[in-house]
Amino acid sequence: MVKTEITKNDGTKIVIEGSEEEVKKMIDYVTHSSNQKHTPLKKEKSKKTNSTSKVSIADQIEELKIEGFFDEPKSIGEIKSALSEKGMIYPITTLSGKLIEKVRRRELGRVKEDKKWRYVKR
Repeated sequence: MVKTEITKNDGTKIVIEGSEEEVKKMIDYVTHSSNQKHTPLKKEKSKKTNSTSKVSIADQIEELKIEGFFDEPKSIGEIKSALSEKGMIYPITTLSGKLIEKVRRRELGRVKEDKKWRYVKR
């Protein structure tokens, strides 16, 4: 990325940031009609993007739903075990919050069986 500053005759300062080609086009556009001066500020290194993206708990729960895991009511312990088998280890306290969010959004249902809440596909 290139960053440059243009100072117009009336004292107005314009900062342009972009690729070298984009900045050159903007300088030409801004300075075309009048005699302006510009000062290059700095050339920034391009930012690297991390190719590994984090998979959220909500995404993992959704994947279980798609696989048919929630066709039968499941306890939070069963959900924790299923996620653990996939290498996603979360404490029950973290899972409970995400499951409640999914219930409130009507993405999952919740039923009480034997004094325990169980989660099921809606």
